[in-house]
Amino acid sequence: MISEKESRSLTWIRVMAMLSIVICHLFQAYNKTIGGNVFNIGVQVFLVMSGYLYGYKTITDWKEWSLKRIKKVYYPYFVFLVLVIPLYVLFHIEAINWKALPFYFVNLQGFRLLVGGGGFGRIEGLRHVWFITAIMCAYLITPILQKVRTKSHLALLFFLVIVTLLYMVSPSLKYVFVFSWVYLYAIGYLYVNLCKEWKSFYFCLFILVMIIVFTNFQLEDLRNYYGLEYRLLHDICGVVFVIVGVRGLSYLKKLNVPPVISFFDKYSFYIFLVHFIIFCGPFSMAHITSHIGLNILLMLLTTCIVTFGYVRLVRLVNTILNI
Repeated sequence: MISEKESRSLTWIRVMAMLSIVICHLFQAYNKTIGGNVFNIGVQVFLVMSGYLYGYKTITDWKEWSLKRIKKVYYPYFVFLVLVIPLYVLFHIEAINWKALPFYFVNLQGFRLLVGGGGFGRIEGLRHVWFITAIMCAYLITPILQKVRTKSHLALLFFLVIVTLLYMVSPSLKYVFVFSWVYLYAIGYLYVNLCKEWKSFYFCLFILVMIIVFTNFQLEDLRNYYGLEYRLLHDICGVVFVIVGVRGLSYLKKLNVPPVISFFDKYSFYIFLVHFIIFCGPFSMAHITSHIGLNILLMLLTTCIVTFGYVRLVRLVNTILNI
């Protein structure tokens, strides 16, 4: 069972990951590639952390568990699309890729990476929702992970070997990127089920690999989003950020969670969905005035206001549908 300190540590880590995503997209709004890519580890952190949390749980009713995941992730996302797409039709119909649109409503938009569509640019302003596909794919392997949790030390080694081989032989890193949705979640899940000795072993292994990767890393690699070095570094950083973060924060004698952190933790998913369309794409407010600082302040304020209204609407829909 997860300890109270671990739970509080993960709350802080979740909020920091959410802030890293927001900062990353702020840089992207102003075409600052390197700055954006430095902070672009939030999604990796979320995937590892999700596995970390579910690794402590034993699920007996998979149907009920699956329905809860759909309610938690897909329903808010669907409401978001129903709100946003009409705005595109009314004000920026030229930005809609009609062939790609069905993928969004059936939550397969993340797989557009494999069939073309210009990378993440299927519908500009909605690039970030590939994560919804990613987390749902990660949830699909949870029954398998629960079956092998008693052999987590071997299962984790298997995943790491497969990941290494995939990086070495894959003709395209976009396939590695899709597989990372699964293996990052699996690493978090399996790590918490290790005995103390194996946890220490893998902890040292992750740190060692990170040092090796950093040693061979060049600043220019941050410009190449699909480069091997960039992709590998971000995956490793996501793993280490969670593991080191939980360990480090757990050592603090008084690790409190103030109301503002609890608030951002509770609504982090909704903020994630809302903020990007305000930062980037046809509805971006990045250049609404001639002052960047004022624009950023307005974007953050608008994100908070829209998120507040969006959360209330999702709750209303849930009440009406009794879900």
